[in-house]
Amino acid sequence: MRFELYKILDPEHADDLRKGHLYMNTLDYFRSVEGNDAQNDFGEGMCGALRKEQLKQYGIYFDEELTAAIKGGVVLISDYYGLNNLFCLYKLPIDEWNKTVVRPDSNLRQFDNIDKLEKVAVRVKGVEQFFTQVHDALQHEIKEGIVEYGIYGDVEYSNLWSHADGPGTRSVFHKDAKYAYQNEWRLCLLRHSLENVPYRLSVGSLTDITEVIPLDKFLMNTAKIYPGYTIKEIDVPKQVTTFEVVGTINTVNHLMFSYME
Repeated sequence: MRFELYKILDPEHADDLRKGHLYMNTLDYFRSVEGNDAQNDFGEGMCGALRKEQLKQYGIYFDEELTAAIKGGVVLISDYYGLNNLFCLYKLPIDEWNKTVVRPDSNLRQFDNIDKLEKVAVRVKGVEQFFTQVHDALQHEIKEGIVEYGIYGDVEYSNLWSHADGPGTRSVFHKDAKYAYQNEWRLCLLRHSLENVPYRLSVGSLTDITEVIPLDKFLMNTAKIYPGYTIKEIDVPKQVTTFEVVGTINTVNHLMFSYME
């Protein structure tokens, strides 16, 4: 099993991406973005959850009226996670043995589509080369003292309360199961400045390993992109989630969180 990566975005931004400029909003931005159900996710930055009966165990006390109003428990939202910058791509599974490709979910049309404009998909064909350039760029930014760490890998989709046993049980690579259709690969980094602003990571030209495809062709005519492959209408078993970490994660200093019912 191999895969290719796709970025859905405005046509005017496609050339910038192919030049190797990865535009990364903060995770906090995705908590609050309006008008887009695919990207608005209050659970972004969740570092764990506590069931109602676990609150006192972790030294969390609310007044009696508020405690009585809590139903399942509380979500722990990390302020630190919110300052991480993200770059997200769709991961398309390709089975070379059986010559099959999974048709991307039509809900992806909502992605990055607040203005309801026509989008394109930038196809990353040379995935290993892309990873190498990302890795090298992160190492450079760390050496220059700009970035503290960078992590890239697959997002895991699971029910919130299956991890409801305290802080540190979820990360920026966990999302609610309802977003599983996004099959997301993401790059996450934290800058030493801890600024809640977008960041642009330059990884070098991607022109030779990418191409721009109309979004309708990607979503509705996938067979034309992969001639000789059968397009599957159902998902394939999820591959083992793996991560690459560049730099050092200082969790002791940065694990700050607030609560949300």
